[in-house]
Amino acid sequence: MTMAKARSEQRDNSAGRTVGRPFTKGASGNPGGRPKLPPELRERAQSYSVEAIDTLRALMVDDGQPGSVRVASASAILDRGHGKPVATVDVRPKRSLADYTTDELLALAMLAGEDGDAGLAN
Repeated sequence: MTMAKARSEQRDNSAGRTVGRPFTKGASGNPGGRPKLPPELRERAQSYSVEAIDTLRALMVDDGQPGSVRVASASAILDRGHGKPVATVDVRPKRSLADYTTDELLALAMLAGEDGDAGLAN
């Protein structure tokens, strides 16, 4: 059985959810994106911004609060004031392709969605 055929076969798990790839490659299960928050709800939430920051500050400086609460409050204030820190990921390969065995290259090709037998010989 080829990898493409195996991927196309789906089964249901005990919770009744589809396991595997329920969408065709390149298709989104949510093409419209996340639904927008209703404007009146957004406005109401924003009207409490100053009070929310004041509450976070009060928790942050209260020595009677557990450290986890104080740190979470400080983190929330910093995130809102300066933005969340950007996460960086090093995706550079550790090895040259010439250093991989044929079996490793075939496995990588299958992970990338290829059949693995498209012109590659053992």
